[in-house]
This record gives sequence, C-alpha cells and structure tokens, in this order.
Amino acid sequence: MVFLGFLLVLSFQDLMAAAGEGKLAQDFTLVSTAGRTVSLSDYKDKKNVIIMFWKTNGLYCPFELNNLKERYQKLEKEGFEVLAVNKKEAAAKVASFAGKQGLPFPVLLDEDGKICDIYDIGGVPVFLIINKEGVITWRGYRFPERYAELTSL
Repeated sequence: MVFLGFLLVLSFQDLMAAAGEGKLAQDFTLVSTAGRTVSLSDYKDKKNVIIMFWKTNGLYCPFELNNLKERYQKLEKEGFEVLAVNKKEAAAKVASFAGKQGLPFPVLLDEDGKICDIYDIGGVPVFLIINKEGVITWRGYRFPERYAELTSL
C-alpha cells in the first residue's frame, strides 16, 4: 500500500512537470520590490528565464529561494535570469522578507494574483523554465537538480 502511494506521488509529480511544457509563455509585466517594472518579454531572444512563484510563508519557499540565491551567479553565466514572483502578498511584507534574505535577483509582486492565475499556480513553490524563444520547457515544484535539464534549452 505504501509503495502504491509512492507511485501515485511520483506520477503526480510527472504530470505537474509536464503541465505547460512546450507552450508559449504568456507575457506579463510586474513591479519589483525595488520599484522597477519588469516584463517577461524583456528577456525574449536574450536570456532563458527561471520563474519561481512563492510566498513568504510557503513551507519550502525560503529553502528554494536560498538555493536560487546560491546558484544565481552561475545561472547568470549560463544565460539565465531568475524572477521570483510573489503570490498575493503585500509589497512591504515581500520587500522586507527579500531584503532580509539578500536576494540578488528581481523579486516581483503579483499582489492581485492575476499572473499566478494565468500560470495556474496553486501551491508554492512552483518553478517554470522558459527558453529564449519564450517557450515553457520545464515546470515543477522544486528546482531541477540536473543542470542538463537547464542547459538543453
């Protein structure tokens, strides 16, 4: 019975990872905690983009944000930009959290949840990897550990 449950969890993760793959990512524009306006289309034909949808009280979100922070310089050298999209929290709360964490990448505010709705984001964290052409190439609940998944864009 435990084995069956394990298989169901793996199957769900596989379905989650496949959701949205191969589709063109919908453009969006959000304001960062630094007050800068950032659009997904800013990176088209320039960089691959890793989007992490998150919340300050998400169980695994702080761990995954720290993971991205530690890898950020390497990811930049490999042609990636990281965008941390906060789901439905107040700007002051998000800015304070991001400042304490020392996040080096843009932290974007989706205060009304419209972008999260477009990308069908329920629980967090959720990662999307979008290639330079604007196509979603990967989706999952945690950062892909195998760089082959990232560099095969």
